[in-house]
Amino acid sequence: MNGYFRVPAGYAEAARERNAVRQAEWDASPASAAWERAYAERQARTREKLMRDPAGMRAYQRAHRAVFDRRGHAVDHACFCGCGERAAHWAFQHGREESGRWSGSPYGPPASYEPMAAGCHKRYDNAHRAA
Repeated sequence: MNGYFRVPAGYAEAARERNAVRQAEWDASPASAAWERAYAERQARTREKLMRDPAGMRAYQRAHRAVFDRRGHAVDHACFCGCGERAAHWAFQHGREESGRWSGSPYGPPASYEPMAAGCHKRYDNAHRAA
């Protein structure tokens, strides 16, 4: 007994065994290998970007920190596109008049960012990359 409720004898051991079996099945699955590969590639791209342009990465981080300092966490806001989801990221809004360089940075001022859900942000950025 753990002080709150009775746990049947052998329950914890059975749960550990079930979890070990599920983990082994996941580790052996093609989806696991694909996920591991994608994660490693993403980490490598990030390291490569940092090595190529550490000053640019610092500017990116400063811009996002300025948005956070003025407006808080994106998750405290609803998605800007109106989908009804909770925002996950601060997304730069391309084409805004005030979106020019900000304090020597290639990133816009904090007013140029809006909270967006992850999927909406990805679609928005992909549409602007294609344009």
